[in-house]
Parts: sequence; structure tokens; C-alpha cells
Amino acid sequence: MAELADIWWAGRQHLKASTLDRDAYTRARVVEKWGTWQIGAIRPSHIQAWVSGMGKSGGTVRTTHNFLSQILDVAVADGLILSNPAHGVKLPKKNAPVKIFLTPQQLATLATTAGERNKERKTIVWILGTVGLRWGELAGLKVGDIDFDRARITVQRSVTYVKKSGWNPPRKHMNAAKFP
Repeated sequence: MAELADIWWAGRQHLKASTLDRDAYTRARVVEKWGTWQIGAIRPSHIQAWVSGMGKSGGTVRTTHNFLSQILDVAVADGLILSNPAHGVKLPKKNAPVKIFLTPQQLATLATTAGERNKERKTIVWILGTVGLRWGELAGLKVGDIDFDRARITVQRSVTYVKKSGWNPPRKHMNAAKFP
């Protein structure tokens, strides 16, 4: 199974480095569990017991199961098994994220506290909290993106950081968004 996982992983190398970096942990979890198994020995009941006992959030269980299913799809395509034993396994519902918003007073306190050591941090926290930018969008801002006369920020790029390769370039086809 581990060899098939490597073949499947090699077919994903066209994806962004940030995606591969994020997915490496899930791949490791799948290989840790199933790597020594013979493909033909894996039954739906084995997979069901695994996902039922995973003890992770619904989203994590679904993502991990999906990786296993994709690997087993390669086995079906290669004629190693007739059908994918991961298909039809009952999965937990994806939990709706609990969104917690700061009150204006909490945001002001957080920004002030962040700014005690570094003035720029206060500005960063304030912009993230009031404008609603994502961290990568804020990191991608350039001086020309801020129109001080009109009190407007134009987001034209977003950057991400990947452990192995550092900062990734901005997305190429991002539509500009303007924030008052």
C-alpha cells in the first residue's frame, strides 16, 4: 500500500507547494495506518472501523478518508482491485465551524496589547480586525495598494508561506477587491 501511496503522491506534484505542505500530514496519517497492508486485504469494514475510531473532527476524518480513497482509486485503475473498498463507508458530518467575533472593545484591547512591543503590530491587528483581510492578503499589500486620500485598500495579491520553500508568489488570477 505504501508504494501505491507514493505513486499517488507523485501524481499530485503539480499542486501548489502550500497545498502539498498542508497535505503531507494527512498523507503520513494514511500511510502510517495502511502502509503495510496488502491492497486486496483492505475491506470496507476495516476502513469503517478506522474512520469511526479516528477521534478527529468530521472535516479531518473526511479529508483523511478521501486521501485513502484516492489512493485506492489508483489501485482500481491499475487493475489491482476490482472496486474501491473506501466507497460507501459512512463518514461523520463535517462540523460547522464555530465563529467567534471580537467586540470592538476586545479588538481595541488586543491591538493595544500587541502594539506595546511593536507599533506596527497594533496597526496589523487593527487592519485584520476591522477590514477583514486574511493574513496572506495583508502580507501581499504594497504601498500603492493603499489610497490614504480615499481611505481605501485594494487587495490585488495574496501570498502564503510554506515551510520548505518560504514565501509563495501571489495567486496569478486573483480579482482585485477594494475595502473602504
